[in-house]
Amino acid sequence: MKKLFQPLLVIALLLGGCAQLGGPRPEGKVLMGEQAWGELRPEAIAEYLRGEMLSQDGNFAGALEAFGAAQKADPESKYLLYRLYHAHLTVGDIQSAEQTVQRVLTLDPQDGRAHYLLGKLYYQTKRPELSLVQFREALAAEPNNLEYMLFYGLLLAETERYDEAVSVLTDFLEVRPDTDIVHFSLAKIYAIRQDFDRAEAHFRRTIEINPNFRAAYVELLRIYEQEEATEKIAALYKLLLQNVDPENVQLRAQLAELFVKQKRLGEAAQLYEDIQRESPLDAKVMAKLGLIYFQQERYAEAVPQFQLFLAGDPTNDIVRYYLALCFERLGNHEKAREALESIKFGSQTHLDAVVYLSYLDEEADEVDDAIERLRAALAQYPGEVRLVSRIGDVLRRAERTAESIEYLEDAVKRHPENADLLFSLGMAYDANDQLVRMETAMKKVLELNPQHYNALNYLGYTWADKGLHLEEAEDMVRRALALKPGDGYITDSLGWVYYRQGRLKEAVATIEEAVRLAPDDAQIVAHLGEVYEAVGELEKALAAWEQAHELVDKEDVRQKKLRDEIESHINALRKRLGRG
Repeated sequence: MKKLFQPLLVIALLLGGCAQLGGPRPEGKVLMGEQAWGELRPEAIAEYLRGEMLSQDGNFAGALEAFGAAQKADPESKYLLYRLYHAHLTVGDIQSAEQTVQRVLTLDPQDGRAHYLLGKLYYQTKRPELSLVQFREALAAEPNNLEYMLFYGLLLAETERYDEAVSVLTDFLEVRPDTDIVHFSLAKIYAIRQDFDRAEAHFRRTIEINPNFRAAYVELLRIYEQEEATEKIAALYKLLLQNVDPENVQLRAQLAELFVKQKRLGEAAQLYEDIQRESPLDAKVMAKLGLIYFQQERYAEAVPQFQLFLAGDPTNDIVRYYLALCFERLGNHEKAREALESIKFGSQTHLDAVVYLSYLDEEADEVDDAIERLRAALAQYPGEVRLVSRIGDVLRRAERTAESIEYLEDAVKRHPENADLLFSLGMAYDANDQLVRMETAMKKVLELNPQHYNALNYLGYTWADKGLHLEEAEDMVRRALALKPGDGYITDSLGWVYYRQGRLKEAVATIEEAVRLAPDDAQIVAHLGEVYEAVGELEKALAAWEQAHELVDKEDVRQKKLRDEIESHINALRKRLGRG
C-alpha cells in the first residue's frame, strides 16, 4: 500500500531552532539536563573538562572516552549522561546513545527531555510506534513544551492518525501561528481527506510564512491540477518562479505550456523568448516558439524558428509541414510547394502534404494537376476516403459537377456508411441545383453522424437562404454552433436565419459577431452589408459592401457571381446616397 503521508518529521529533525521551541532554560543551567556542570562531583570534573577540550579539538573518540570516565565517577549525574549521549551520537553509535538516554530514564522516569530524545532515536531507526509512546510521555511530563508537541503532531500525521494529529497541530498553532511546517502538515491531512478548501488555505499560509517552501507549491499545484483551475496554476507557477527559483528553465517552460493551453499565447511566447535568449540552440524551444507564432499568425517570425529547427533535425516532417503552411500564409506558394513536396511517402504527414498540395494546385487553376496528384496518392493509400472525397470536391469547385456527382455516387456505393463522402455528394447535388437529392444526402449524413456540424450548418443555411423550413433551419444551425462554438461561418448562418425570419436586430448583432470571428471572408462581410441595408443603416451597409469587394478574389472565376452581386449593391447604394 502506498504511504499517503510523507515523513514530515524528517524535515522537522533537520530544521534549525527547534530546540528553542520549549522556551528558555533556567539561567546558569545547561540545555541538556537539570544539573549544572559546576555541581558535578569533584572527581568527575577533570575528566569532563578533558572531554570538552578533546571535543573542541575534533578528537571525538577521545572525548567519548573522557565523558565515559566522568560519568563513572558521577553515576547519578543526568548532565553527564546527556553529554555522553551526544558524544555517542557524534561518533555515530546510535545503539549506545539509545542505551545512555534510557539510563537517564532509569534515574528519572519523568524526565520529559529524555523521553523526547528517545522518541527521536526510535523514529530515526524506523520504530514509529515506540517513538509515539515516548513523545506522549514527554508531553505528559511537560504539557506546554511546543517542541514536543510539534514532533508528536507530525508523527501522528505520518502514522495516519489524522484526527489526533489535527487536534495536536491545531493546538500548536494557537501558540505559534506562524510555523510553516505545521500549516503544511495540516494542509496535507486535509488534502488526503479531500477537504481542498482547508488544504489550500494551509498551503497558502505555508507559502506566506516561508516563500521558499517548495513542497507547498508542489502540493498546491496538485490540488489545482485536479480541479483544473488553470488560472490558479499559472499564478502559482509565477509565484514559485518569483520566490524560489527565478532562473529555473524547466519551471518557466512548464508555465509557458500552461499559458498555451489557456490560449495566453503572448505570455507563452515571452517566456520562451526569454529561454531562447539564454539557450539559443535549444531545438525544443525553437519548435514551441514557431508553433506559438503560427497560432498568433506571426508567420514571418515562425519561419526562421522552423528553419533553424530543421537545420538540426531535417527528418521532422511535422515541423516541415508547419513551415509550408507559414509560406502559404505569407503568399510564397513556391516555397510552400517546395517544403510540402519534400515530405515523402511513409512520413506521418505525407497524406496531409498531398491534400494541401492539391489545394495549391486548385488555387493556381491547375485542376487536372490536383486530380492527378490525388489519384496518384490513392494508389499509395488504397481506399483512403479523404482522397476520394477531395477529388469529388475539386471537380465540383471546378464546376465539373456532373463528373463530381458520378465520381462520388460511385464512391458512396462502395462506402455507403461514410458520412464525409455523403456530405461531399450532397454539396455536389446542391451545386447542380438538385435540392431534393442534396437534402436526402445531408439527412443521411446526420443519420450516420448526428454531430456532423458541417452537415447541420450546410442544410440549415441552405434552407434559410431559400426561405424554407426556417424553424428547422434555426434548430440545425444552433445544434451546429453548440458543437463548434465560436465558429464564424456557423455564426453567420445563424445570423442569416434570423435575417430570413425577419428578426433583423438579432441578425445584425449575430452577423457582426461572425465578421469579428472571420474578418477575411467576403461572403460573411457581404451578408453584413445586406442586413445593414435591411435596417436602413445605408452608410454602414455601403462600407460593408466595399469591404467585401476588397476581400473577394478578383481572379477566381468561382467567385464571379459573388463579385457581381457585391458590385451591384455598391452601385445601387451609391445612387441612393447621391454619390453617382
